Amino acid sequence: MDLSINNSCAWITINRKCNLECFWCYAKDMRENQIDMPKGLLFNLIGLCKEGGVKKIVFLGGEPTVYPHLCEAISYCKQLSIKTEITTNGIKLSDISYLSDLCNAGLDSIIISIKGSDRNDFWETTGKDKFESVRLALKHLSKTNIKYGASVVLTLSLINNIENLLPILIENHVEILVCSFLSGYGGDNASITYMERNNPEIILEQLYH
Repeated sequence: MDLSINNSCAWITINRKCNLECFWCYAKDMRENQIDMPKGLLFNLIGLCKEGGVKKIVFLGGEPTVYPHLCEAISYCKQLSIKTEITTNGIKLSDISYLSDLCNAGLDSIIISIKGSDRNDFWETTGKDKFESVRLALKHLSKTNIKYGASVVLTLSLINNIENLLPILIENHVEILVCSFLSGYGGDNASITYMERNNPEIILEQLYH
């Protein structure tokens, strides 16, 4: 039996803070602890990854772009010849100066988690009117050398209105789209109702009928 471990990639959750309030967020119930990972601890973890032969680190949250030492961490990885990626909601990437900072730090790739098919869908899911910020982020990314893709959580609203989202992905040259189902996170009544309405069985039935 082959018991070798694939250590080519590591995921590091650097915070629990976020600028959205998504129904399905796995970190939603943990946000009372708003403390960022200390910079020293993060750099120690990056060093351990290097020692362990890790070739790529994915920085996660919460929302990694609200972490104050993200660019420094990316630069440190660059010094150690470790590739870096962030999974982000994309809102801060609408700021071209911040995106430039990430580019200059040496970020290799980005996955933008898109929270809805259009402005109304995004608002229902996140409680924030930030769909256009994500759209602008994709536009900015299309003019950089950073590799990027998108991910979506499959909901009835997204499926029924996918024709609103696909042109945006196409016009901004998004070649990778990762889809996932809702998980059972969030214990408040609104979250439970949302989960029941968008559970995987219903979504699959909608997709195949």
